[in-house]
Amino acid sequence: MTSFRYVRKEVFSPTSIYILRFITGFSAGYFLMLTFPRFDLFWALLSIVLVISPEGKDTPRLSLERVKANLIGAFSGFLPVYLPFGTYYKV
Repeated sequence: MTSFRYVRKEVFSPTSIYILRFITGFSAGYFLMLTFPRFDLFWALLSIVLVISPEGKDTPRLSLERVKANLIGAFSGFLPVYLPFGTYYKV
């Protein structure tokens, strides 16, 4: 009986759940990266790895912050394209 409790405790421990979530997320991102080789999906894979946290409660917050950061980065990258300055000043 004691061994069953030990196995159950180890299987449902936060570390085991984190490892399972990490492997699942990484595998999904890697599968997408292999399926669509023409697209640079390395950043998607990196985002998946960064968003998965050991505590499950932080994952939605980290996902939302990552989306906001990507939108701000994309906007600040596209904005200089439409500014009426020379290439030197845009860079």
